[in-house]
Amino acid sequence: MKRYVKVDIEGKFVGTDVTVFTPLDDGKEYSPDELEEIAQDVVNQEYTWGFDVVDESEVPEGERQ
Repeated sequence: MKRYVKVDIEGKFVGTDVTVFTPLDDGKEYSPDELEEIAQDVVNQEYTWGFDVVDESEVPEGERQ
């Protein structure tokens, strides 16, 4: 029987939650770390993201520390 990793991705806004299934290789046993890496890859494919380093002037006052 084919096995899959089921990844539940909770979106920030109502109605943006998704569940994604990705197939695993037949007959291969995966460590918890490998499964976590596969799941993170699925999340990164579903929701792209990025980062940048900015000056304090670009941070809203209410979010500054």
